[in-house]
Amino acid sequence: MTMFLISDFKMRNLIHVLLAIAITTGLVGCGSRAPVYNVERHAMPAKAKALSTQEIGQRICEVLSRREWNCNQTTANTLVCHLKRRTHNAIVQIDYNQDYFSIHYIDTNNLRYECGTVHAKYNKWIKLMEKDILRSINQAN
Repeated sequence: MTMFLISDFKMRNLIHVLLAIAITTGLVGCGSRAPVYNVERHAMPAKAKALSTQEIGQRICEVLSRREWNCNQTTANTLVCHLKRRTHNAIVQIDYNQDYFSIHYIDTNNLRYECGTVHAKYNKWIKLMEKDILRSINQAN
């Protein structure tokens, strides 16, 4: 009887350990992806009114180049920006004027994009981009 209780106890512990490992593995796999972060018509700082749209575009390109983004002007108020980090690539579109700016996902490579979700690192890059744009416009003279 004692032998049965010991082996039964060990079996329950083993099952609990295996279950915990399975849950942890599942959470870690899902935790690295999140819904794509887009910036929708974020208000420009008041200092943007003193800048032309061309100057705003130049400031955006300058500040993003510090984080190794390459920007190309596609229309008067639109930039398409590309980032390449090791084997990861991201492409976004930035629409802007004196009143607001938007940042939209275009494409990624090796950032696990699937059905509107992407690797969390992409969202971190976009949030830094948003913050850098605001800071750059706010520093306008």
